[in-house]
Amino acid sequence: MRAGRKYPPRGACGLLCAAVRWTACRRQSAIRGIIILVKEDKTMKYVCDVCGWEYDEEAGCPEEGIEPGTKWEDLPEDFACPLCGVGKDQFSEA
Repeated sequence: MRAGRKYPPRGACGLLCAAVRWTACRRQSAIRGIIILVKEDKTMKYVCDVCGWEYDEEAGCPEEGIEPGTKWEDLPEDFACPLCGVGKDQFSEA
């Protein structure tokens, strides 16, 4: 690896820090011999700060036409809480 290149931080165990959702791929490039970094695909939950309704990326929100597996970032900008009607800006990570 080239000197001065920035990679995600390493944890106490020596593996790449899971807090930033990166992990080291065990496969190595046969040509260059470098470790390939891959972003983990974890699902998140978001809670409405007003009423407490929870959006689970894994479950989606079928009653609102949102397929299971839909990431928070991929929800439409005009998404509103099904219970109280507030926008995405009123949600926090669970």
